[in-house]
Amino acid sequence: MSNIARYALGYLGPLRLIVLAVSGVLFLIIAIALVAYSLAQSLLVTAIVAYVAMRGAYETSFIPLFPKASTVALRPAYSEQGRVAKVVKEARIYVDNGNCYR
Repeated sequence: MSNIARYALGYLGPLRLIVLAVSGVLFLIIAIALVAYSLAQSLLVTAIVAYVAMRGAYETSFIPLFPKASTVALRPAYSEQGRVAKVVKEARIYVDNGNCYR
């Protein structure tokens, strides 16, 4: 075995040793990033499969069919428990047939 093969790191010099160390660290970072990316893709595929499998398990809510009306009154009533009855009574005169639906 030649001296160059036996003492290869000694012949590289300090700058080349630094380059070798930095390239090794970059290789490890890239390898870890690829493993993390692969795991993320696997998790995404698993979530999509679970979503598609469960999509048919939920019942759709029943929405009643209302008669056609040419005029309707919509009133927002967030935190208006005390005044909503008065507003609905006053709005009935402007609504077709005076009907109210909940």
